[in-house]
Amino acid sequence: MKTIQSNENARLAKREIRFVSAAVAQRPLYLAIVLLASCLFCDLASAQIITESDIPHPLLNEDPFDVIILDEKMNKSAMIKIEPIENPGNPIPKTGILQFEFKREAENILEVPWANIAVYKSFNTLLLEEAEGHLSKNEFALAFRNLLYIYDHGGRSNRTVEQDLRRCMFEDAKNNFKSGEYEMALSVFEDLYVKDPNFRPPGVNNSLIELVLACYSGVLNRFFEQGNFDTVETTLVKIEEKFGKDAEPLLAEWEKKFALQGEELFKNAAKLAASGQGREAHLAIRRAERILVGRQDVARLQESIMAKFPLIVVGVSQPPGDANPNKMNHWGSRRVGRLTQRTIVELTGLSDEGGVYRFLNGTLTRTDNLGLKYEFKLEETEQFGVPPMTAHELSNRLLSYGDENSPNYDVSWAKVIDRVAIKDGTIVELELRTPFIRPEALIRFAYHDRDPEEQPVQNGKYLMTSKNDMFATYELNPMYKPVEGRQHPVIIEQYFESSSQAVDALLRGDIDIVDRISTADLQRIKEQRQVEARPYGVPTVHMLVPKIRGELAGDSMFRTGLSVAINRKLIINDIISGKREIDGCVELSGPFPIGSDANDQISYGYDLKVKPLVYSSKLGMVRVEIALLPKTKKSQTELPPDSETDGDGEKVEEEGAPKPLPRPQLVLAHTSSSTAREASLVIAQQWSEIGVETSLRQLDPGISFPEDDNWDILYVEAVVQEPLVDAQRLLGAGGLAELVDATINQSLQDLAYAQTWQDACRKLRTIHRQVSNDLPVIPLYQVKEYFAFRDNVFEVGRDIIHLYENVDRWRIQSFVTEQEVAKEQP
Repeated sequence: MKTIQSNENARLAKREIRFVSAAVAQRPLYLAIVLLASCLFCDLASAQIITESDIPHPLLNEDPFDVIILDEKMNKSAMIKIEPIENPGNPIPKTGILQFEFKREAENILEVPWANIAVYKSFNTLLLEEAEGHLSKNEFALAFRNLLYIYDHGGRSNRTVEQDLRRCMFEDAKNNFKSGEYEMALSVFEDLYVKDPNFRPPGVNNSLIELVLACYSGVLNRFFEQGNFDTVETTLVKIEEKFGKDAEPLLAEWEKKFALQGEELFKNAAKLAASGQGREAHLAIRRAERILVGRQDVARLQESIMAKFPLIVVGVSQPPGDANPNKMNHWGSRRVGRLTQRTIVELTGLSDEGGVYRFLNGTLTRTDNLGLKYEFKLEETEQFGVPPMTAHELSNRLLSYGDENSPNYDVSWAKVIDRVAIKDGTIVELELRTPFIRPEALIRFAYHDRDPEEQPVQNGKYLMTSKNDMFATYELNPMYKPVEGRQHPVIIEQYFESSSQAVDALLRGDIDIVDRISTADLQRIKEQRQVEARPYGVPTVHMLVPKIRGELAGDSMFRTGLSVAINRKLIINDIISGKREIDGCVELSGPFPIGSDANDQISYGYDLKVKPLVYSSKLGMVRVEIALLPKTKKSQTELPPDSETDGDGEKVEEEGAPKPLPRPQLVLAHTSSSTAREASLVIAQQWSEIGVETSLRQLDPGISFPEDDNWDILYVEAVVQEPLVDAQRLLGAGGLAELVDATINQSLQDLAYAQTWQDACRKLRTIHRQVSNDLPVIPLYQVKEYFAFRDNVFEVGRDIIHLYENVDRWRIQSFVTEQEVAKEQP
């Protein structure tokens, strides 16, 4: 063992600090060989001596260390940083030897007699000293950090630490309370109260329970101002259960506040109704009813307002944009299109062999065995909301969509239509070039062309009468006579930034219906007695549509790399389903829906043998790197190694090895839908992890497809309600996808000439396999969509394709019926 000299007084220090080699230190101490210190060790000990200014602050930014201060007489109070000792003892021993390692030189073990150590400061002691400095300056957040570390590392029994922790917590909570952060302050005050109800906050006259209830009052005020009265009442019940008599002052205060607010809302509702402000009157009386429960005068006013202004408020998160009932890639456009426009043939449901369709103005019948001839018979109909049509108008519409010179030209229809003729003034005969197993699926044509301002003709059951950034109002179309005995309420669409915000408003009672709820919100809707959620008959298919710019435009290897690097299960679990397994929310390997356990009629085009790609970030990175390898021109015939020409016989300049393609920087575009926005963010992050930097571009509300070329990938939520015809709209000429190869185009041609339903299914599954291999679109997952409504709205429907499918039968009643009022009376 070697003696190490400390400070310049090497002679005296020889006896005090000793060096033990690491090997010797493993043996019993009595076997250690003590060696005299050389000048080298003198320098080593001297180099470790520090002063107070050498101790770093804040301490928690450094690795833990202890400090020893040697005696003044022998070592001139030398201060040394050492590796922490687990339990140095308190007080420190008077006899014996301390073995330690220098903090900056941990290869050697050293010894010093405890008798020569004046002060031993553990890391916790240093932290406590630093915390006390922070407390003296009212830096409570910094002090709390130190104290919490000490508490978690052996300081639980230290009364001073516990008291200082409470003080820091209290001061931090007090600051949050002053700044209006009541929830944060409450979490601290309530925790302090649970641990010690008698804790007296320093420098404050209020008791801890008074502070807790003051925080609750601040939180409740916020809910109250938002009209979230149910939450206020639920919270007050919990407060009473938790704090008993201590909560009585708060409960009395809020009882009075509710009564005053209810009366004010009641009077305001009457004034608004008298001035013709129906929507505002509805909102006021709804809020009054939730406060003044069981009051007959409230019920009568609510009934009066409902009779005078029958009105249903629908919460939506996507505006209509270009309203079109057939637009597969924009939810808002389909929704409003179905409300304000009719098509000659409409989808009304699903069957085991595709959709069920109805010709609105009469009957559509096949008149031969080959499936080439059909007959439209126009009939007088008493059905509400059907635009009138003559045989001449119908024949012109059928011909217009098959004419390549017409603005209505439809490629799929043009392939099959051959001849149209009028018979007896009420019958239109249609003859096809080749049999098509579901021609009515193609005839979802508009009744009229757009007007000169490019706006669709509003011939639906309702028409839009006003619109701003927050609300759109739809009223019964005056071209249709109201049905006696039906309510025909005004429809007001209210826009929300996300479907979850719309659900919040639905649960409060501020709105009546939410057109599309996040599946993550299903559980909290199910927990509410007065709200119901129902699934739509058709799910959405989420996919990415590539239009990659640059040299990688047609590289399927690059697209496969992007596809395999997407963790679909993560997105489904964290964003779509709210960490719950929901039937119908699954990964997809193709562009068509797979359906659900409850309804698989839509799955006829899906090939179950093709499994979704297994997520692998590493495999995605490898495929991307392969796609970026240098592209060299190769001749059709072998050339000698020393040939100076390329495959075209042109001179080649030797400029070294070819360089790899530049790493792409993609732009991922998406709609304003909250699901598309959140999922696109995750996908961009996952692509960045494999070296493909991706920026996001959110399209303006109402826009579903970029109007310029500044994008590479488009996130699409498509409603593929009839794969038989939607395959062409997705992958064919003029469809969403651009990078479609010749084999898929040929399969689309074959599909158009399918003779039987089984043959059509086989060809659709062939297209599925081809898409999964070449990825003209990158399939992601299917989402089962739901709508939700309050139980005072009737006749909305079940398994509907569009929200407004049955809108002419919708009916709403007041929240409180006269019978319920009578039950409340003594």
